Order: sequence, then C-alpha cells, then structure tokens
Amino acid sequence: MMTVRLPARRPTVVGGAATTALLLLIALSATTFTSMANAATSTMANDDGITHVDLYTAGQPSAGITYPCYRQPVLISGATPGVLLGFAEGRNVSSCAPPIASSSAATVNGPMELGGLLLRRSTDGGASWSAATTLLVGNIDFYTAVLDSFTHVIWVMVQDSSTRDTRVLTSDDEGVTWSSGSPLSLHIPAPFTGAKPAVGHGIQLRSDLCSSSSSSSNGSNGSSGGDGGDGAGCAEAGRLIMPFVCTNGSAHGDSGVCEACHSCAVISDDHGKSWRLGGIGQAGSRESQLVQTLAPANSTHAFAYVSERNFGKTPGHRMYARTSDGASTFSGYGIDHALPSPVTQHWTGIVGSVHRIGGSGDSHGHNGNKIVYVGPADPNLRANLSVWISPDAGRSWGNAKTLWAGPAAYSDLQWLESTKSSPRRGCGGGGGGSSSSSSSSSNSSSDCNRKISQLRRTGGGGSGGGQVEDGLGVIYENGNVTFADRISFSFVPASWFTL
Repeated sequence: MMTVRLPARRPTVVGGAATTALLLLIALSATTFTSMANAATSTMANDDGITHVDLYTAGQPSAGITYPCYRQPVLISGATPGVLLGFAEGRNVSSCAPPIASSSAATVNGPMELGGLLLRRSTDGGASWSAATTLLVGNIDFYTAVLDSFTHVIWVMVQDSSTRDTRVLTSDDEGVTWSSGSPLSLHIPAPFTGAKPAVGHGIQLRSDLCSSSSSSSNGSNGSSGGDGGDGAGCAEAGRLIMPFVCTNGSAHGDSGVCEACHSCAVISDDHGKSWRLGGIGQAGSRESQLVQTLAPANSTHAFAYVSERNFGKTPGHRMYARTSDGASTFSGYGIDHALPSPVTQHWTGIVGSVHRIGGSGDSHGHNGNKIVYVGPADPNLRANLSVWISPDAGRSWGNAKTLWAGPAAYSDLQWLESTKSSPRRGCGGGGGGSSSSSSSSSNSSSDCNRKISQLRRTGGGGSGGGQVEDGLGVIYENGNVTFADRISFSFVPASWFTL
C-alpha cells in the first residue's frame, strides 16, 4: 500500500481558462498518478485528513476481475460500524467516457453494456478493501441498495437492460454471501409504463428525527440503530425507501429533455416482504436520492429532502422535492440554483448524492437538518467534484469545497460512525421490527446476534485499525483523462465540515 501526500486544496474548475489550467495540472501530476494506478488499491491523503483509495481502475485487474470500464458506484454501510460495501458496474465497452478535452461527438458506449455488478468490502471504515466479487452478470443498468438496520438484511435492486426486469438480491451477513436473486413484484399505475432503480443508496427512516415520542403506527415499522432510529417518534420509522425512475413509453436516453421521466420512490413497510410505489417527482426529474431531515415540532411523520437529476426544460441545476409523510407522496417541487448539474455534449445532468451529516445530533454540533450534497461543480464538464453543505435541510447551501479537481461524475455517500466508539447497530433492541409475538422477536434477535458474532470471529466485522472518527464516506467516478478512469473511495473527517 503506497501513500502519497497531496496539497490540501485543489483549484476549482469553472470552464474556459480554468479547464486549460486543469489539463496543465493533470499533465504535471501524471507521474504521480500513473505510479498510483499501477497498484491494485492505492491510498493517498492530504493535509485535511482526507484519504483516497482507488477501488476499481479501468483496464486493470481487481483481484482477477478486469473490465475496460467501471461506472455507477454505490456505497452502503453494514450493520457493524466499519463495514462498508462499495459496488460498481463493470462494462465491456470500447470507450467508457470521452477525454475531458475532447470535442468528439462519437458514441461513448457500445450498443450493449454486458458486464457485471461487482462488490468490494471493507471492515475498517474504508482503510482496506477485499478482493472484488461478481454478484450478477448481464447487461447491467441502474441499481440501488439499502441496509435494513433491524433485520440486518442488505437489499440490492438491479435492472438487466436486456430483459428490463428488476432483480432483487439480498445478503444477511453484511455482503459476504448473496441470494441468487428474484424478480421484483411491483404494481405500476397509469400513466407510467415502467419503473427501474435509480443509482445510489436507499434509506431506512429513523424514529429519532421526529420530536414526538409517539410510537410507530405500524408494529412492523420500528427499528433501532443506524438509520433505523431508536423506536420512538416518526410513525414511518423502519420504512425502507429505494429511489427509482418512473417513465412512460416516450422516455428516452441520457441527453435532452425528458418530460416523461419522473423520480419516484419504492417503499416497504414490512422489511422487504412487499414493495409499493410511493412519491412521484416532478416532470423531467430522473435519478434521485433522499435524505431524512428533522421533522417540525410535534410532527409524528417523517420528513425528507429529495435531490433529483434534472432532465427538464431548464437543465443546468438540480431539481428537488420534499416529503412530509415518509415518501408516500412528494411535493414542494423546485429547481435549486445553488447546485449545478453539468450539461455536456453527451449527457444532461448527473447522478449526485445527498446525505445527512451525523444523526439527530452529535458532538460536532451537527443536527438532523444539516445535510451534504456531492456532485460536479463545473456547469459544462463532468469535473471538479465538490461538496456543498446545507444547515437547513436543503433550503440554503454554503460555498462548495473541492474534493477532486479533475474529471469526475457519479458519486454516492454514507455518514460513518467511528469504528472505535460506536456500538454495533442493534439487533431489534429499542422497540423494532415485527412484534407478532415476544418469542418470535426474541428468536429474531438471537439469530441476528449469532450472525454478527460469527462475522466478528471470521473478520467480517469492523474492529481494530482504520477509521477512528466520524466522517463522510464518498465513492465516486474520477480520473486524469476521463471521469471514468477509476472509481475511488474517500473518507472525509467530521472536523472538515466545521471549517
């Protein structure tokens, strides 16, 4: 493992002359980055304490698995603090993305993106990662993943473009083993003719982000720890929410205007036994991510902010929506002019990521309304991956901070608790899960504890070195020549968000 010291700050890309400066920066850094690319997994750090690890590099083997292109990263946390799952789509295509300086209008993807859904695991907060494994082979399209903090089951929903079916994969041991997959059963109401997963993580609604102490109105909804809450407060606590894209027959590809596209939510109130369509985004929205925010005083319902890719008539900035009923419906639609969304020769908009900083409150002064968005800052290029912080649930945003100044595109986020001080997310404690009988609840908790204990004995749980403070985990596409040269993971310490 090689460590390289980098400058604490990199210049922001704004197009024009700044783009030329970016290319010069890339040329001057070529020797450093080339030597790093020769390692299967390389690590670097800067003076802010931010560390970077390359997980998937185009054309280079990742423990025996090699694809010429890696795209669409997804990051989720396991049930044990320190456990992370970094997914990527491997594509067998001749050209994954155009060089940042290219004006070519040539097609960048082949007619089929036959490849595989890949996974690398970390048990130490992202300091080191397992070899890559293949979960699914096919013409992979969009996919999304979420952890159920009560049952400790990880859900992955992935669309195979060759069949247009959405398959559901599950793991009950933090991603060590997986089910073979089954089709998603989902009723799609008119006027929509199709629904497919977006790209990125889903969420599970917490209970502690509602000020009321009222318990869940649905006994199967409660959950504990992590995004599951503590068993009191929001009526929808424990609900699983997967970001999807709903379309009708006139929906199209990756550029232009798509008024037939709508972001949407697929939700489950019974820990994944059944799924139904929830909130629908505004016309022209597409891939989205949700973040639960602090509900108003005395509210018993879960509030969330929805950040959406903009395929509408006025592209160039993120769309958004809000929900005040746990994603059963969306409302409060708008365009957020503080958050750019690049429009390039090949693509309209971007898959960005949004997350809450901390829980309902923490020692760093964060609260349930402090959220973060990560995406490219350049309006005309997929470049200059930056971080915006909102203190008020997305109603206003501070100045952007640059995470990666070179070519960059899709990203995904997780807020990570310290591996040294955080307890394991609970196995049903605090009033969670199905409560059909005390004996079944006890058996479920016993099974859960036994599985986590086995993970720890076999090295599957986070213990020992690695991440030692709270912070943000970011997985993202980036590179020196194109935004798809590699997929990397960065850990951004909590102290960075107080600057």
